[in-house]
Formats: sequence, C-alpha cells, structure tokens
Amino acid sequence: MKSRAYQTTPTPVLDLLPSLLTTKTNRPQDTPIAGLYAAGACTGGLEGGGNAGYSGGLTKSSVFGMIAGESIARALGRPVA
Repeated sequence: MKSRAYQTTPTPVLDLLPSLLTTKTNRPQDTPIAGLYAAGACTGGLEGGGNAGYSGGLTKSSVFGMIAGESIARALGRPVA
C-alpha cells in the first residue's frame, strides 16, 4: 500500500466563525457579565491556511489563556508570576 502526502499552502485568512471581540486583558467588549474572560478559538482573528486541522488552536489557547489568567489574578489582587 502506498502512502500519500498532502500539503496545503499556509495563507492568512479571516476567521469568520462567531467570535468575541476582546480587550487587551481578554475581557469581552460590551458584555454585561462581570468577571468574564475569553481565550482560544472563541476570540476569532487571523488564522493560518485552512481551519481544517487547526494546528494554531493550542498556541492561541495557551497564549491568550495566560493573558486572561494573569488579568484575573490582577483583578483579584493576587500576585502574578
């Protein structure tokens, strides 16, 4: 059995999935819910070529999750490492 390799060309595209606009501290803009933070795919934005497979999701969740976590700690008056 022969194996096949498939390749896509990375192309920046605008993610048109429903998403939240967030501030620099990852708080959703114009939300009536106090203490709500967002991270990961729900925040939308520019993505690499084709969302199938979505290899950038882990990085995006990690980076923006850390920003949200630090923002929550600051809001609670806790030290940020």
